[in-house]
Amino acid sequence: MKCAIGLGSNWHYPLVQIIKALTILRQDHAFKLITHSSLYQSFPSECYLPQPEYLNIVVIGDSVLEAPCLLQSLQAIERRLGRTPARTIQSYYPRVIDCDLLWMEHYQSTSVELTLPHPGIVKRDFVYYPFCELLPNQLIDGDAPLKLSTTRIISPNPIGF
Repeated sequence: MKCAIGLGSNWHYPLVQIIKALTILRQDHAFKLITHSSLYQSFPSECYLPQPEYLNIVVIGDSVLEAPCLLQSLQAIERRLGRTPARTIQSYYPRVIDCDLLWMEHYQSTSVELTLPHPGIVKRDFVYYPFCELLPNQLIDGDAPLKLSTTRIISPNPIGF
């Protein structure tokens, strides 16, 4: 099934972390990478301490996995790259990598483990803009436009995958 995955990092060479995550995805036989968005840079939000800006990218691919299994696969990539499971306060600290399942074609979920489409698509411009760059006609919850942007594009084709 066609899906959208968000990748972000603001710690320990963020572009390197995103490239590592993309490389792992490309090597996964259950996932075929179709394309990726431009690279976006954004200020951290909802953080307790000052921290570096984030780099963000959205990836479109095809997966033979069902959504819950794909989510587990993404969490395994996070662990492999050094992210520890978020505790309440730790979720506001810098992240070496964040791999989010954003959307999956013909699939919706509101379970505790997985909400799809991801509610952050329309609430976070650093997800919304790269998502809309790749899937401009895919409406998510009415697709309300964002009023204030702290996100800027820094490279239209940063990685060449």
